[in-house]
Amino acid sequence: MHGADAHGPIERCRRRGAAAQGQLHSLLAAGESVWIADPPHHAGLQLEQELDCVQMVLPSEVPVPAPGAAIVALSGADAPEMVALTKVAFPGFFRAATYKMGTYVGVRVDGQLVAMAGERLRPGSNRRSG
Repeated sequence: MHGADAHGPIERCRRRGAAAQGQLHSLLAAGESVWIADPPHHAGLQLEQELDCVQMVLPSEVPVPAPGAAIVALSGADAPEMVALTKVAFPGFFRAATYKMGTYVGVRVDGQLVAMAGERLRPGSNRRSG
């Protein structure tokens, strides 16, 4: 898979501006679309649609409870189920390699993944988000 196809359509650049977007552009296949936080500044990118977003971040001073027995860590072995689950509610934004962008946990009922949560954009990270 190339560019956003493997990770998802949301991209994050470490730096802003035309040079960073030029590097992003070089990773994309012809006709491939991605969501970025800034307006396009590179000649190879064009604005197709705008989306207002809210990023939720857990403050560091909030104590995080230890996971209960019903919450399990998810990995690459769970990726097909993770993709299938997100296709139900929000198709296209979680792809086969998106799990690599952060830590994911899930809840299983009778062995089936029924809920999940995780990180896709880590503050200070230079990873592509999917």
